[in-house]
Amino acid sequence: MTLAIVIPVKNEPYLLKLLDEIKQSVIIPYKVFVQTESGLSKAVLKGFKRGLLECCDFFITMDGDGSHNPKYIMQMVQQLQNYDIVIGSRYILSGRAFNGQKNVTSNDSKVKIGISEISCSFFAGSLGLDVVDCMSGFVALRRKVVADLLPKLNP
Repeated sequence: MTLAIVIPVKNEPYLLKLLDEIKQSVIIPYKVFVQTESGLSKAVLKGFKRGLLECCDFFITMDGDGSHNPKYIMQMVQQLQNYDIVIGSRYILSGRAFNGQKNVTSNDSKVKIGISEISCSFFAGSLGLDVVDCMSGFVALRRKVVADLLPKLNP
């Protein structure tokens, strides 16, 4: 069982610290694909292709700016035993946007959270998804999902 960790980056000063935190948190074999392509979609798709070529069984996408905590990677991978896709959300009570209660912390402005919640409600409702945070970049997927979706996606 091998995990592909896809990290699209621009110029992320936090990247080395993030890679160290991944090393401390992930207890299964993994490969990190740091993608520098122009455009988020292209970077993620190239990372997925590389992970498929490397025969990875599970995939994680996460931002290179430190906004996603690697300590949750193993929990997300464990949930892939029961689900095809697991989304790490800042909009749940234990997430980064809330301080254990439905009060916004200083990490995210009320406006940013409001725009994101409206967008998520629109997309989730339009697509019939039962998802709290469909805009999250912290996502775990099974290989089959990536392999099935990749030919259908065109950034």
